[in-house]
Amino acid sequence: MARITSLLAFGAAILSAIGVAQAGDGNPPPWRGLPLTTTQGWQFLNGPGQGQPNMPGAHNPYQWPLAPFPQFLGPTTDPTGAPTAQYGTWQIPGTTTPLPGWCVQPGGALEFLIPNNWDPFTIKEVWAQIKYAGATPSIGGVGFRPDGQILSPGFPPLGGPTFTPSPSPVFPGMWEYTLRMQFDGNPAWEIIRIQNNSQTENMYIFQVVIDTICPTPGTAAAGLLGLGVLAQRRRR
Repeated sequence: MARITSLLAFGAAILSAIGVAQAGDGNPPPWRGLPLTTTQGWQFLNGPGQGQPNMPGAHNPYQWPLAPFPQFLGPTTDPTGAPTAQYGTWQIPGTTTPLPGWCVQPGGALEFLIPNNWDPFTIKEVWAQIKYAGATPSIGGVGFRPDGQILSPGFPPLGGPTFTPSPSPVFPGMWEYTLRMQFDGNPAWEIIRIQNNSQTENMYIFQVVIDTICPTPGTAAAGLLGLGVLAQRRRR
């Protein structure tokens, strides 16, 4: 009886941990849901999530994104031939409750392919939220234009990515990290890359939510202002 009770308690602890970790994205962009935006999220506590987004509220009118891929931009195995990212149930640092998710080894990465609207004259903004444990993720990406040009991201406004870690763990041993970056030239699709740059520590990924907007609110306003000035000059 005691064994059954302890097993039930252990199972309840896992379900409670998963419930906390599955809580919705805590730092959504203020422009989510506006025209020319996309939203896609992958929850890995219920499975590897390879393919289309599996979180509620996904919206991408251009094409469904696919992820995660370990990986499109780099090697999929370490020098010994072992995969650099594996899905499973892991004992994460800082908690006694094992959780399912992706374990990304040092040097490994997960990548997320986001189809999008292409407009070479505007700026696209990407907002990514990651729930993770272990090594702090290094997040970047590239954008691809139909003409074959590859774009690198920049900080808002176009200087390079900005990062906002959660002020405290969202669950013992688990943190939430928000990335904001922009692409000048607004690519037709992007690869968002979450990489483990640690040389010794594994990185565990449990949830990824990616939002995009094109054009960004600032560039849209600037464009409207420019059109207004042009129309005024023509009237003169």
